[in-house]
Amino acid sequence: MKNSTILQTGIEWIKRRVKKRLEQGQKKEIKRTIRKMSKKGMNVAEIANILDMAEDVRERLKK
Repeated sequence: MKNSTILQTGIEWIKRRVKKRLEQGQKKEIKRTIRKMSKKGMNVAEIANILDMAEDVRERLKK
């Protein structure tokens, strides 16, 4: 597996995890996940992109 494939798989896993946590209303777990992302070397743009996606999910769940 190439590094880019591994990174993409990791990003998709994190997106699913954040979405699941949002659905369960676990903000503390989301913060923990974000810390793990930064420790694993994700840059700020990638984390911001995931957070934007998470905000969209949160808004849809409120409706």
